[in-house]
Amino acid sequence: MAASVAPSPSPSPSPSSSPPSSNVNVNVGHVNNVSVAHASSVGAHVTAHSGWQRANETVAKTRTKKKTPASQLADVVAQASSWAERMNENQTFQSAFRSRGTGSGAEVGHNNNQVKAVPSFRNDLASLDSHVEFKATQFVRTLVYEMAPPAINTLTVLLFETIIFKHTFHQAWRCVLARFLLPVPFCGPVLRLIGDNSWELNIANFCFYILENGIWVSLFIVVLVPEIRDELSTLELVPICVLFVVRATVLALKYAYLPVNYVGGDDVLGLMYTKEFSIQTMYATLVLNAWNNPHGERNLDKEKKASEVLRCEMEAACMVADVRLDDIEVHVGTEAAAAAIRAAALGVGQRSTALISASPKSVSAKELLASIISAHYGKGIPEFMNNVIYVVTLVFAGSFPAVRAICGAPAFGTTHLGKLACVSHFFYCINGFLVNLAFATSAAWDFRRRRFSLESLASMLVYPGERAANLGERAEKATRDDVEAGQRYSSAAGRGGNDQSRIYIDVKNPSSCLAWSLVRRAVRKVGTQWMYRMNAYSVVFLVAAMACTGALQALYYGVDAYPHRLVSAVGLFMVAMCISFLCSFAVFEAARINEAVPDHLMILKREMVALAAALAGSTFDDEGEGRKSRMEATLHLLKQVSSTMQHEELVCDPFVVFGRVTAGPGAIGATVGVLISMLIVALQRLSYLLDQGWNYSGRYGEFVAPD
Repeated sequence: MAASVAPSPSPSPSPSSSPPSSNVNVNVGHVNNVSVAHASSVGAHVTAHSGWQRANETVAKTRTKKKTPASQLADVVAQASSWAERMNENQTFQSAFRSRGTGSGAEVGHNNNQVKAVPSFRNDLASLDSHVEFKATQFVRTLVYEMAPPAINTLTVLLFETIIFKHTFHQAWRCVLARFLLPVPFCGPVLRLIGDNSWELNIANFCFYILENGIWVSLFIVVLVPEIRDELSTLELVPICVLFVVRATVLALKYAYLPVNYVGGDDVLGLMYTKEFSIQTMYATLVLNAWNNPHGERNLDKEKKASEVLRCEMEAACMVADVRLDDIEVHVGTEAAAAAIRAAALGVGQRSTALISASPKSVSAKELLASIISAHYGKGIPEFMNNVIYVVTLVFAGSFPAVRAICGAPAFGTTHLGKLACVSHFFYCINGFLVNLAFATSAAWDFRRRRFSLESLASMLVYPGERAANLGERAEKATRDDVEAGQRYSSAAGRGGNDQSRIYIDVKNPSSCLAWSLVRRAVRKVGTQWMYRMNAYSVVFLVAAMACTGALQALYYGVDAYPHRLVSAVGLFMVAMCISFLCSFAVFEAARINEAVPDHLMILKREMVALAAALAGSTFDDEGEGRKSRMEATLHLLKQVSSTMQHEELVCDPFVVFGRVTAGPGAIGATVGVLISMLIVALQRLSYLLDQGWNYSGRYGEFVAPD
């Protein structure tokens, strides 16, 4: 049971230190299941309670001990908050630590024995678990299920789930339906399960079933009928076998990182075994399309305005980052900028009308987070990238019959079985290559969206700030509809834009500085489950690319033992090149995020220099001592935010690829270097053999020795 915390009685205030009205208390440390706002990544909690003396006592205690980054930052926040009443020029800070009440932000729990789930805005079936871990049993069983032939995989699921994992037959059958592993292409039960039994979806599912299982048709024919190998050689199956294994491994990793409430755990029966779910819920949890295009029609709420997926991921990110942003305000420069953020946030974290009237140029940190997530994480994969994937897939699939025809072999076989094998091979080339390219592209696009989000946050600190139009159409429209913006827009249009539509955050404002740092931390944690999956995918694709290049080397170094045709070499080369390119592209995008951290830190350091220069060049009388102390406390806060950000994002928790490799120039060089080196070795061996007289002039393009 979660422990409840109540403030202990504090001694009566002395006449010399009357408490301000903000009544701020600073507690350092973890408290079980208490709503907190983390002021640093190491756990400095700023909690609103009554008691001026408790703040003084806590600060005094921390000063007598060796200062840690957490306690130093807590000291600074305590000092800054105690002066909030006298900061007439900074009313935003006064409301940063007010009583929270019952806002809509994520409740933070520190009980390690309790996994808290974020409730879905759609229903309780799509709740997202804030705790993500690799589930080895799900990985192994899914890998076995996905690599089994059709019909046999259905039987395998039923046997494994009932005999090994002790589920009932009804629960095991639910698992079959949830995994789409029916033995026949007509998936009426599944379509009824997801509430869409239309004939269009039946036809689409039938076509997908044929494409997906084409590998088994060609494989069985080539293995069982040796005569067919003259029309479709055994080595031509190697590229599609690599694609098949990669697809099965990727799906196994997906189930290994799905929430416990969906797949189940040691003592939890997952929803896939017990309940029916809608197609929207399926898209939000299973299908990568929900993350690639969060603003897609299937992922919107009932009003078709906000993305259900992004809202759930935002709440989960707040829990993973251990922050609460509802009651921290950030000053964004102008009323037009604040209106743009509120419009882009679509009501998430919105303050009351009274607070908006009192500080119209401020928004809650939750609104700022929601607007950034909606604008940048909501961007789907561009249409031109999808078109490129389709074209490359058709080129890859068409290269096999084209090379056969060039070498004098029948493009699609001569006998009936040969034609069936070649056509099935062609269909699976389309399906396998398209699916794996989509997975690899998703990993690269996920890192790119994260970079855009963090760059947008950083640009808000540099004058004149981030353009409100970059937060989406709703934000741009809000700035034009705003009264102040509307008056200035026509006159500013001739000068190249509307200055009022810029979002500028001054980190010399303590509340804005704290809010910006917490929002940045939450932005980095958005889509944690998906990010783990993408990171695991990068390992699979790297191994696949190395396997294809290794197979090419085996072909040319073992020409006597493994005679092959030109079509086999072309297929392996294309798979290796395409996967290597996309894998390197994903690593490059992840590295750009880590490389931008020093640039963002430099923005904060420039603000420190400006503040330190103001302190050094000013003289303060007795009445100005309060202002001097506030400036010193703000400078200290900036230093702590900068050092915490540097340690967290560059040392403790940088973006990683290939498991635990920090994304950077080293990772890019290693990836590109290894793959290119392996390809060069294979090409050098080919060049040597060609010089010795070897060529592809054999029957049907076979690689033969000179006469």
